Amino acid sequence: MSIKFEKSQIVSSTDLIRSFGTYLKTDLCDHDIFIFKRNSPEAVLIAYNRYEKMKNQLVELKDLLEHLAIYDMVQKRKASPEKKLSLDKLREKYGL
Repeated sequence: MSIKFEKSQIVSSTDLIRSFGTYLKTDLCDHDIFIFKRNSPEAVLIAYNRYEKMKNQLVELKDLLEHLAIYDMVQKRKASPEKKLSLDKLREKYGL
Protein backbone atom coordinates (compact mmCIF):
# COMPACT_ATOMS: atom_id res chain seq x y z
CA MET A 1 0.00 0.00 0.00
CA SER A 2 1.36 3.38 -0.96
CA ILE A 3 0.71 6.54 1.02
CA LYS A 4 1.03 10.00 -0.49
CA PHE A 5 2.30 12.73 1.79
CA GLU A 6 1.73 16.43 1.41
CA LYS A 7 4.71 18.61 2.22
CA SER A 8 2.81 20.21 5.11
CA GLN A 9 2.33 16.78 6.68
CA ILE A 10 6.02 15.84 6.83
CA VAL A 11 8.35 16.79 9.66
CA SER A 12 11.74 15.47 10.63
CA SER A 13 12.14 14.04 14.12
CA THR A 14 14.68 16.79 14.85
CA ASP A 15 12.25 19.55 13.83
CA LEU A 16 9.49 17.93 15.85
CA ILE A 17 11.65 17.90 18.99
CA ARG A 18 12.54 21.57 18.51
CA SER A 19 8.96 22.71 17.84
CA PHE A 20 6.74 20.09 19.44
CA GLY A 21 4.31 22.63 20.87
CA THR A 22 3.82 24.21 17.46
CA TYR A 23 2.97 20.87 15.88
CA LEU A 24 0.60 20.01 18.71
CA LYS A 25 -1.27 23.27 18.10
CA THR A 26 -1.84 22.47 14.42
CA ASP A 27 -5.26 21.19 13.49
CA LEU A 28 -4.62 17.46 13.55
CA CYS A 29 -8.25 16.86 12.60
CA ASP A 30 -7.47 18.15 9.10
CA HIS A 31 -4.41 16.00 8.54
CA ASP A 32 -1.92 13.75 10.25
CA ILE A 33 1.73 14.65 10.70
CA PHE A 34 4.22 12.08 9.48
CA ILE A 35 7.48 12.07 11.40
CA PHE A 36 10.50 11.09 9.37
CA LYS A 37 13.84 9.88 10.65
CA ARG A 38 16.72 9.60 8.19
CA ASN A 39 14.31 10.24 5.30
CA SER A 40 12.02 7.33 6.23
CA PRO A 41 8.62 7.46 7.91
CA GLU A 42 9.06 6.63 11.60
CA ALA A 43 5.82 7.66 13.35
CA VAL A 44 2.54 9.53 12.92
CA LEU A 45 1.11 12.30 15.07
CA ILE A 46 -2.69 12.16 14.98
CA ALA A 47 -5.56 13.71 16.91
CA TYR A 48 -6.61 11.66 19.94
CA ASN A 49 -10.25 11.36 18.84
CA ARG A 50 -9.09 10.01 15.46
CA TYR A 51 -6.80 7.52 17.22
CA GLU A 52 -9.69 6.38 19.42
CA LYS A 53 -11.93 5.91 16.39
CA MET A 54 -9.26 3.93 14.53
CA LYS A 55 -8.60 1.76 17.60
CA ASN A 56 -12.31 0.98 18.00
CA GLN A 57 -12.62 0.15 14.30
CA LEU A 58 -9.64 -2.20 14.57
CA VAL A 59 -11.22 -4.02 17.52
CA GLU A 60 -14.50 -4.32 15.60
CA LEU A 61 -12.70 -5.65 12.52
CA LYS A 62 -10.82 -8.23 14.59
CA ASP A 63 -14.10 -9.37 16.15
CA LEU A 64 -15.70 -9.57 12.72
CA LEU A 65 -12.81 -11.64 11.37
CA GLU A 66 -13.12 -14.01 14.33
CA HIS A 67 -16.86 -14.37 13.73
CA LEU A 68 -16.27 -15.00 10.03
CA ALA A 69 -13.70 -17.68 10.84
CA ILE A 70 -16.15 -19.38 13.23
CA TYR A 71 -18.94 -19.15 10.65
CA ASP A 72 -16.67 -20.66 8.00
CA MET A 73 -15.72 -23.50 10.36
CA VAL A 74 -19.39 -24.24 11.13
CA GLN A 75 -20.27 -24.24 7.43
CA LYS A 76 -17.44 -26.67 6.65
CA ARG A 77 -18.53 -28.96 9.46
CA LYS A 78 -22.14 -28.88 8.26
CA ALA A 79 -21.02 -29.91 4.79
CA SER A 80 -18.70 -32.62 6.12
CA PRO A 81 -19.65 -36.18 5.16
CA GLU A 82 -18.49 -37.44 8.57
CA LYS A 83 -20.96 -39.35 10.70
CA LYS A 84 -23.02 -37.05 12.91
CA LEU A 85 -23.89 -37.92 16.49
CA SER A 86 -26.59 -36.34 18.60
CA LEU A 87 -25.81 -34.98 22.04
CA ASP A 88 -27.92 -37.76 23.58
CA LYS A 89 -25.91 -40.42 21.77
CA LEU A 90 -22.63 -38.88 22.92
CA ARG A 91 -23.88 -38.82 26.54
CA GLU A 92 -24.92 -42.44 26.23
CA LYS A 93 -21.63 -43.47 24.59
CA TYR A 94 -19.43 -41.78 27.23
CA GLY A 95 -21.71 -42.28 30.23
CA LEU A 96 -22.30 -38.61 30.89
